[in-house]
Parts: sequence; structure tokens; C-alpha cells
Amino acid sequence: MDSWPSFLPDGRHFLFTAKQSTTGAESSDQGIYLGSLDPKEERRWLLPDRSSAVYAPPGYILFVRDGKLMAVPFDAVSGRVDPSQPVPLEETVVVDHLADLAAISASADGIIAVRPPPAPNLRSAFDGIKGELCLVNRDGSGAQRAGGVKDFSERMALEPAGRRVAAAVIDARSGIAAIWLLDISTGARTLLSPGQGSTGWPVWSPDGTRVAFGYQPPGILDDVYVKDLRTSATTALVTSTDAREDPVAWSPKGEWLLLFRNDPQTTGHLLAYSFRSHTCKPFVVVPGAAVLDGVFSPDGRYVAYSSNESGRFEVSVTTFPDRTAT
Repeated sequence: MDSWPSFLPDGRHFLFTAKQSTTGAESSDQGIYLGSLDPKEERRWLLPDRSSAVYAPPGYILFVRDGKLMAVPFDAVSGRVDPSQPVPLEETVVVDHLADLAAISASADGIIAVRPPPAPNLRSAFDGIKGELCLVNRDGSGAQRAGGVKDFSERMALEPAGRRVAAAVIDARSGIAAIWLLDISTGARTLLSPGQGSTGWPVWSPDGTRVAFGYQPPGILDDVYVKDLRTSATTALVTSTDAREDPVAWSPKGEWLLLFRNDPQTTGHLLAYSFRSHTCKPFVVVPGAAVLDGVFSPDGRYVAYSSNESGRFEVSVTTFPDRTAT
């Protein structure tokens, strides 16, 4: 995935950041590149850092490494840079590591603008929302607040017993989302996910002893991990380098986990992971259409899911684990 283009003074060449998601392209193939409007020119790798970058006169590329603003000499005519010569500028810059977006800019006369931490999520409101969790009764009464005001990302899940919430909270300094367990009655917080990489999509096991979640280790797409709350052990359930996988639903008897998968060949489909055989199989795949979300019926015999097969998103119900009727 290529992102954050920034033009050079000639108006024909530009810097951009590449985040490769194909097998074997997780190290030297990623980073800051030089691109051109001329289709005959091949793009050129410049730096290994996954950070948005800008050009600053009279001849530097500005980017962020480990939270610090860096400048490396750059010849805009030849397009050459020495990756061994970056100079730290002693400025701390907020970075959205999930999107590789650094809060830096430079004017034509060399003035540099940066946004130091802490800072809210750099991306759109669709990626996160600032608010406070409240548990209320169906009639809207009895509100219980949990965890205080936070920047929450995408999804959260209520424990089957109703005492705790697993929620992805965005760190204001790093921009990374981590899953925390928030105790509704006391407001206490416990970190659930690993310390490196963004996490999201928490799903509780039916007995409340485990939490599955999507985890994005640095350099690759989302994988599926499971945290055992009894032993504190974290296990990699599904890993791949060429696709994104996230959990969406756990079967009532705990035998299956529905996963959302998005890869270059599809717009999204559902897999079924078996805890008995430790294998995945395609469950709902609709060619040319996106399949999102999924939920089990209380008896585990059916799955409801959302798809835009008809041209708009609609909910369908099918039998599980074999789609003998829809």
C-alpha cells in the first residue's frame, strides 16, 4: 500500500511511503520511496522508515524515526540519498503508526512545522472517537461509567458476565491502539494486548476466560491472537503476511471463531477457525462483493452476516458450519 505523497520542487517527482503486504516484503521493500509522474521511470527506494516524508530546502528529506524528527541530505536532481547519514533534529513528533502518518510539514523557504505529542488521532473520525463508556439498562437508566474519557478505536466487546469491557484505546502520544480491560464497577484498567503494534476487534469467549483480537505487529497486517485471562498467556492463532484477519464472533460452545479476512484478491470474506483441528476454512465468500461482520445464533446453528452482493449492504442468514441454506 502506497500513501502520503509529497511533491518535490520540480513538480514531476514526489516522495511517498510504501507499506508492503505481500509475502516476503516486510523489511527492505518497505519505507520511503521516490516516485515520478513519468510512467517510464521506476520508483526508487530511499529509506527503510515507515513514516510519511517531506522535502525541505535546500536539500533534505524530513521523516520520523522512533518518534524523533530526522533530516537526511537529499539531491533532488539525481534523486539520491545516503540512508546512513540521517541527522536527528531533537524534535519529538506524534506519529500514527497504524497509518504511518507523521505530523510534519515544510514550506518552500525551509520553515518546518511539527506537531509534538500528545495529540489526538491524526486520521479521520471514522478511525476513532473520543468519549466515555457507559453501561445503561434497556430503558436508558442506571448509567455506569467505565474508564473515563478516552480515544476509542473501532470496536469494543462486553464480557459475557457484564462486569468488564474489552476496548481498543488509542494512545495520544504514539497513535497506537491497545486493548484494555475496563472494569465497569471500579473503573480499573488492565492492559490486555502486547505492547508493540496496534490492536483491535476484541471478541470474548463464551465463558469469559479468553479474548481474541486482531493484532498488527510492526511491518505486517493484522493477525489473530488470543489472550487467556487465567494464565495471561497470549497465543498467535492465525498469522499471514499477505492478508488482514480479524475476529468477529465466537461460537456459543466455544468450538469456532469467525474471522474477517481481507486480501488483494477479495474485498473481504468470512473464515471459520476450528479450535478442535486448529485450521481455517472459507465460510462466506461472495465473488466481487464485500462480506462484513458476523454473529452466531444462540444455538450456534446459524450465522447472520452483512454483504453488498445485491449492490447495497444487506443482512443474510445462513446455516453453520455448512452453508446448506441461506
